[in-house]
Amino acid sequence: MFVQQTASRRRLTGRIIAGGLLLAFLLTSCSLKPAATGENNELGILIDPEVQILAEAALLKTFCPIVETPQPERRFEPLFGGMDRINTLQTQKFLLIVGVLDGEGEISALIGKMLSPKIAEGVKKGDYFVFVKRNEWARGQLMMILVAPNLNSLVERLGSEPEELFPVFNRQRCEEIQRELYGRYEQKDLAADIRERYGFDLRIPHDWVLVREEPEAGWLRLRRSAPDRFITLWRSAPLDEDPIDSTWVMEIWSQLGSLYPDPIRANAEFLRLENYQMDGISGLEIHGLWETIGPLGGGPFVCRAFYDPAEQRAYLLEGEVFNPGGEKEPYLKQIEVILGTIKMERAFSQY
Repeated sequence: MFVQQTASRRRLTGRIIAGGLLLAFLLTSCSLKPAATGENNELGILIDPEVQILAEAALLKTFCPIVETPQPERRFEPLFGGMDRINTLQTQKFLLIVGVLDGEGEISALIGKMLSPKIAEGVKKGDYFVFVKRNEWARGQLMMILVAPNLNSLVERLGSEPEELFPVFNRQRCEEIQRELYGRYEQKDLAADIRERYGFDLRIPHDWVLVREEPEAGWLRLRRSAPDRFITLWRSAPLDEDPIDSTWVMEIWSQLGSLYPDPIRANAEFLRLENYQMDGISGLEIHGLWETIGPLGGGPFVCRAFYDPAEQRAYLLEGEVFNPGGEKEPYLKQIEVILGTIKMERAFSQY
């Protein structure tokens, strides 16, 4: 069954299409399908060369956004290929297939053969655009098919609805990373101690250690080596009003950064702000680059801040990566997943 996107309700949570796509040339027995291949930050993209020429920029912007680390790294590394690479790409863990009904290439023709006449007519009318399927060509695979009547329509849809597409792959990636982080051992005793003394209910993977805590000041710091990653959790004293804005958040971030063994600061040229939700409370998320005040180096950071009116406290959850000469996005993603496990207790200990 495939999830559709309709013109009247362009969300991937729409109706389910049964039998809309038939991948007849593939193995149909789940027991015979191979396990999905590739890293969880790779995206296989099956597409005809003529379609790629016009749609590549929109596809990269939608599915493979860049994060500064400080070198630009993509959230998903694209692996483009046509029918000549189908044998190597069809088992990718994350697979995107892109085509147009009036295209003459082999991938577009393949998609056209998959569609029933009714679904093909719906694509022409703009009712259907996105189809999602799990475990279709490999066990553990998440496949998305994008099909539009023509190239102009394809690029237009990609440009107008990117917020609906990237999260499909991103959610699955986060789930896989969470399983990897907590699959073997989880430090529940340390988590319980932090929860009791600080009010942060955080799931801690087996290979992270507590390296600094300042209970009177309301903050603590965790570390994971090889490469170095840090997580800092901070909460304010009781406040009379919500202080959360970018200036206040970066002021607190800077105060904490000045207290580390190697004091750090933010590079003001690489700050990116977004809205954030924490347990139903609106907050602020900031991505940026940190750098030591001395000559040591720097890397990417993510900072989430929010104010809980029930507790009249502000909270800052922050993580950094230090991996000079190596990739950093996969480790930054791990930090984001760990921070995503935080839940707030409603009855905190006092300090």
